Amino acid sequence: MGLLKHGAFAYITDNSGAKVVKILNGYIRYGASTPGELLMVLVKKVAPHKKVKRGEKLKALLVQTRLIQKRLSGYAKASFNLVILLKKGEKLPIANRIHCRVFIELRLIGYFRVILISRGFV
Repeated sequence: MGLLKHGAFAYITDNSGAKVVKILNGYIRYGASTPGELLMVLVKKVAPHKKVKRGEKLKALLVQTRLIQKRLSGYAKASFNLVILLKKGEKLPIANRIHCRVFIELRLIGYFRVILISRGFV
């Protein structure tokens, strides 16, 4: 599960209720997914009595990826491909808590709300 292509699965790292999503259409540049990219996903597994439902199509933001990220200070790599779900028509997350540290590249793109509700950045 290194590159996120069409049909790949990713894990959700927020408290929106979804657990696993399938990537339908990625707005992926250069054939490889990097943190901060928007993905169109289909919710596959959910927790009961939560905000999202199974089979719902939503936009998601990639916050961690298994692909090695080159930086000036070295390299960064995560253990899993993690995404968070976004509200329809907005760039704000559905959830109010993110259970992991997000990559610092989100700060450069302008997702300050995501960094604010996460546990920090790597």
